[in-house]
Amino acid sequence: MSDLLSQNWEKFLEIQAIGDWNGIWTRLAANGDLVERFHGVRSYVVYPDREAVVQKNHYRYEDGTSESRTFGPYEKGKLTTPFLDYSWTWGYTPKIEQGQLYLFETCFKHERLGVSSGCKYLEDGSLHHVTSIWETLDFFRGEPQEIDYTSYNNWKGSMISTITPDLIIATTSDCQWKPINELAQDNIIVGFSNGVTVSLPETAAYDRESMIITDWLVNPGLLKRGIRHYNQEGKLSQFSLMTFMR
Repeated sequence: MSDLLSQNWEKFLEIQAIGDWNGIWTRLAANGDLVERFHGVRSYVVYPDREAVVQKNHYRYEDGTSESRTFGPYEKGKLTTPFLDYSWTWGYTPKIEQGQLYLFETCFKHERLGVSSGCKYLEDGSLHHVTSIWETLDFFRGEPQEIDYTSYNNWKGSMISTITPDLIIATTSDCQWKPINELAQDNIIVGFSNGVTVSLPETAAYDRESMIITDWLVNPGLLKRGIRHYNQEGKLSQFSLMTFMR
């Protein structure tokens, strides 16, 4: 097993696989209409030898029904989801292809708070929904509402880091602030009331360069931005994390 895989595994154990993440899942259509909203808990059970982890998700829907799903076990030496500082991103496939269902998720952590954004593209390339997950470790403390950072124009970039699908992390450097709608002007913007905003192609980008961008207003003075970069072949080329402060 390579050192990079081992280091990545330790980050997974340190950042995500540390208990029960309890929160609200909100799914919006591409036009911003509500698809569904429900309560979810993501629980992680680490094997005693720390060589594997099982993830158990529990969902409780607004109609009173519930269900549970189990994922894994994730095994040390096989987990290639790239972790970068307190963020990471994963997708069911490293390449966007025609006729293929595609899902992805970009995640951030800050102290005992976690935020994720995800999307689902159908086999015909159409965007089915965008998901925001707002969760806290162990006990749900409530989801903030009506957060809007778009009027802020004095963000200052403190750093940018990148990681490739091969888990190679690039040297950090300074970055400049640009509003999310100026980064990929052909993308659509889907905003949530909890401070999460996602910029993404309206249809799956099979054969062109593209970016899927997630902004999270952590608090009035801190904003995190995660970007999934795809090359002209539709392959994930790198994930970058930017941190902005006021």
